Amino acid sequence: VYDDVSAWLDGEVEGVAPAGLTDAGLGAQLRLQDTVASWLRARREADGALGFTSPETELVHDPDGRVVDIVTRSVRRANRVVEELMLAVNRAVATHLAAAGVDHLRRVVAPPERWDRLCELAASLGGALPPSPDPGALSRFLDAAALADPARAEELQLTVRRLIGRGEYRAWRQGDASASHFALAVDAYAHSTAPNRRYPDLVAQRCLDAVLR
Repeated sequence: VYDDVSAWLDGEVEGVAPAGLTDAGLGAQLRLQDTVASWLRARREADGALGFTSPETELVHDPDGRVVDIVTRSVRRANRVVEELMLAVNRAVATHLAAAGVDHLRRVVAPPERWDRLCELAASLGGALPPSPDPGALSRFLDAAALADPARAEELQLTVRRLIGRGEYRAWRQGDASASHFALAVDAYAHSTAPNRRYPDLVAQRCLDAVLR
């Protein structure tokens, strides 16, 4: 019910809480999470994290299970709450396991090897990037480009993502150099919030369990 919760948080359905939020305590908790998420997002942006905002696509099926349409869903306020808290947890898990002296898997996005291509791209659009990879500078360029030409913002983000390259999982052990996530502008990041569908997350949960024991 992301859309319903987003409308409620945005005040579009004043006085009408979505199903499940009629309990005052749960509603207050969600509003608190929304506030914290906005703080976390502001902090990430200040640290230079890249704010990709591509809409999500969803398949529509008929009663027989056949795909009949593809719809685009924008990322709304409730989605952002979950996203920001998830990112905060993943970062906290990596730093906590490192502090506990436990080897673990990290999700790594290395500084772009094709940074020169990104510099050329920025120059072609009237911008400028420093000679060395800098997520903060890239983030500011993307924000300025989106403001100047909103219609091309999604296409530009896709191009930048391809030039940055895919992330990978790396084993991190005590004494290793920091394994950074360039797009998030953080030194330590682990996938840990989806152990039901991603094996590295299950490994992270098992590492946390070992620390607690």
